[in-house]
Amino acid sequence: MSIRGNFYRVCFFGMCVFITITFYTIQKSYDGDESLLNGYLNLTGKVVVYAATPFFGSPITNSYLKNCPESVKTSCIITNKKRHFCNAHAVLLFHSRDINEKKLGRLKRRTDIPYIIMASENPYYANIRKYENYFNWTMTYRMDSDVYYPYGALNRRKEIVDKLVSLGMNIDRFGKIYMNEPKWCPRNRGPEGPYKFTIAFENSNCKDYVTEKFWRKAGRYRVVPIVMERKIYKNLGIPDDMYIAIDDFPNLTDFVEHVKKISENETEYIKYHKWRENYRIVDTNEDNYGFCQLCQKIGKQKTIPKQKSYENLAAWHSTLSCDNSFVDSFTIM
Repeated sequence: MSIRGNFYRVCFFGMCVFITITFYTIQKSYDGDESLLNGYLNLTGKVVVYAATPFFGSPITNSYLKNCPESVKTSCIITNKKRHFCNAHAVLLFHSRDINEKKLGRLKRRTDIPYIIMASENPYYANIRKYENYFNWTMTYRMDSDVYYPYGALNRRKEIVDKLVSLGMNIDRFGKIYMNEPKWCPRNRGPEGPYKFTIAFENSNCKDYVTEKFWRKAGRYRVVPIVMERKIYKNLGIPDDMYIAIDDFPNLTDFVEHVKKISENETEYIKYHKWRENYRIVDTNEDNYGFCQLCQKIGKQKTIPKQKSYENLAAWHSTLSCDNSFVDSFTIM
């Protein structure tokens, strides 16, 4: 066999390997974060959402739709590629914690589509500024947002936990705040874990602000959450017997006695799990429920109507929607 023949065979083999690796890389990218295939997508007839910022530093891509209904996945595309900006039906996201003021000023402002700001944090941490009449829609955990994106800070939750311990309540405390971060965490033991109750205090008591620390502990770990104020949870339609609220009691001493009583009475304790017969918790934050809602909202509008805008977003998502005086009312006595 000639040297030339061997050379052609090696070249052919090398080209096959190159094509195989390239195809695999693109396919893998699509299965994961769509970062490469994003540039090859067919946008014809689809709702195109342009992600102008990352989400806590990570790119917002079409993978955010992976748990949406099939009708949404086949009719909507989320892209962060600048080449798709002109084709977008909505300029999403602007995630509040990732907005770069200088880049915001350089981005050409389209007036024919809604500009959307997303905030997953409460007002103490969302870093939302005025942005006078720049944004048209909000996408947050608040029920009065244009796109509802629930979970599925400034108060002193440590102080009230320490107060409960001083009153005789047995609480295992973990985390940086207690300088106790074991590699093995008991909360990850699931239904067979050692706990009946869990402290589910949010870092601020704000309107509609109920995060995964409540939903996952009640659902995944099957324990009874202990919260601060009932009205926040009641306003979201959460069953009253799903949790124990401290403000149902005149003082912490009575609350601790109630928890001890429930803990020792299996019949009474089981009542806090009866809701499971009629409800199933869906982790809307992990499933990116808000992005599914966004695509559906845009898709239903055959033509984008004249846009409203928020004159002062900082005022809309302000600390006035929070009440952290609760801790004082139960610890200063």
